[in-house]
Amino acid sequence: MASKLLPFLEVSQGLSDHRRVFTIRSDQVKSQLSGRTFTVDRLIGPDWVNVVAITGDQRLVLVRQWRFGTRSFTWELPAGLVEHGEDPLAAGLRELREETGYAPADLACARVIGVVHPNPAFMSNVCTTVLALDCALAGAQQLDPSEEIEIGTVPLDELPARVASGELSTALGLVGLYWWERARR
Repeated sequence: MASKLLPFLEVSQGLSDHRRVFTIRSDQVKSQLSGRTFTVDRLIGPDWVNVVAITGDQRLVLVRQWRFGTRSFTWELPAGLVEHGEDPLAAGLRELREETGYAPADLACARVIGVVHPNPAFMSNVCTTVLALDCALAGAQQLDPSEEIEIGTVPLDELPARVASGELSTALGLVGLYWWERARR
């Protein structure tokens, strides 16, 4: 079906507030349909990556950490920021190793299985999901000074119950599991 929608035009870039991870920016935009001008706020930041890491004995590797937004602990997929110029697959394997000490048996056991826009209404980045198979403990965690992460593994056949109970509930983690389920078909 043909669309009559047109992209909004950027009239000017407004105030910016540079933070540790994101830049918050207020821009003036103009509708090409109505001619009206609006102020929109955007979060400009690096891309993210998360990893569906499965061990040789068919367990999913998870991390548990305190999340300041919800003021609670969450079980989630290993994840992190993609550094400027870094390949998302390499970033995923780096984050997996840093946060958990796990790594796939070899690079042929890892691949990108999906990409999503976390919230295109106001965020500029994407989140790439990496699948890493035949993972095993390959070393110690290499955490950033601000990270305190517990490692756990869950049998794959328990995942539906863990999701249904809310134990696994982060949006990007559930999307990662969706990409993994699709990749299995």
